[in-house]
Amino acid sequence: RRMTLLRALRRSLSSSGSSGGMHRPHHDQMLAVGPSQMFFRVYEPVDTQPHRPSVVLLLHCSCGNGSMWRTLVQMLPQHRVLVPDLLGYARSPPLPAAAGPFSINQQARVLSGCVQQLVRPDTPLLLGAHSFGAVNGLALAAAQTLRVDRLCLYEPVYFPLLRQSPLFPDSAKQVFDHINLSKSKRAELGDVGAAGMLMREWGPDAWSVLPDHKKMEVAAQVLLDNEAATGNDMPSLQELQHTLKDTPMLLLHGTETLASAVHVCQVLQSALPHIEVLGVAGAGHMGPITHAAAVAALFVQFLTGRARASL
Repeated sequence: RRMTLLRALRRSLSSSGSSGGMHRPHHDQMLAVGPSQMFFRVYEPVDTQPHRPSVVLLLHCSCGNGSMWRTLVQMLPQHRVLVPDLLGYARSPPLPAAAGPFSINQQARVLSGCVQQLVRPDTPLLLGAHSFGAVNGLALAAAQTLRVDRLCLYEPVYFPLLRQSPLFPDSAKQVFDHINLSKSKRAELGDVGAAGMLMREWGPDAWSVLPDHKKMEVAAQVLLDNEAATGNDMPSLQELQHTLKDTPMLLLHGTETLASAVHVCQVLQSALPHIEVLGVAGAGHMGPITHAAAVAALFVQFLTGRARASL
């Protein structure tokens, strides 16, 4: 079983783009917002419907790319699905220096500007995301520049929330102690070593399966992602309470993940009224890849409003 999970991780994280072998009508676009560019693969509906199809936006994790959603895309044949590679991954170049420092809000602005080029104004969006992508998804929804009707998120690594809530002080200290340690070791270990320290916190396999050239390719962006996701330039818990108070949300976590990932979900659940939290049996932080079918089924059931079978 472990070898099967390793193969799934290697296939997804080592991929160089958003295709992932998915057979659906699609087109590729490199979109620009100011000096920034972001690659999108746009999947058109397979089953034609008399009404306008719903639009789903899927955001991948740090160290990954859009191809991680191959299973989920195939399970949404009646929807238009937008799958970007986030800044600095696969076919999307890093944020250019001219755009200013990299941050969560900066990436949300680029995402919003790109999506507005692909959909009509006021188009309702169903947003699914994982880990660092889920942090960006929350920031994008909170910005309210797009109409995000539903959010399905797997383990958002929104760690500043642990400091803004009194619920889990020990968890907050443990997370930030580890993050600060990796920062202090960067000069000694280099980008690849420091990024490896961060990634191995989520399970040793997610980093170890990457070939050396891929580690070198993504290490600097992984460190930028971590800096952004633990900084101050992102919506606070109070801002999320105000902007997302009416937004239905499903938060998923693995039953074999770190306590801090579960605690972030519980902090959000305590603060927002329309949130459900579910555990995915046997999964860790990389559940959308290692347990792709089970996680995709829950995404589909929630995003499309179907009744969900009990886990």
